[in-house]
Amino acid sequence: MASLVLGAPGEDAPLYIGRVSSGLTAKEAEQWHQRLFPQRYEEENKAGSAGVIPVNKVFREKKGYTPVYPNHFVRVRYLEWTPDLQLRHPSYLGEAESSR
Repeated sequence: MASLVLGAPGEDAPLYIGRVSSGLTAKEAEQWHQRLFPQRYEEENKAGSAGVIPVNKVFREKKGYTPVYPNHFVRVRYLEWTPDLQLRHPSYLGEAESSR
């Protein structure tokens, strides 16, 4: 099952706050893939990397992570924030409008 990486605004770059797959249907996951894949960030191109949500190398390699520029917003429900500022048990509720 696919998941979306979640980020929150940070001072210099977005902050990684977890990923969500619960509540995301296979059809929605495919729609997100169709929408986001053209916006992928080529890691070889270091220009503009400050806009990409940072995830660790192990996550990228094990999960087949494809970094994209964070231009979309989603609504999630979650149980709580963890001590390391990640969402515990997030559930996808749908796309949200940009607050920019």
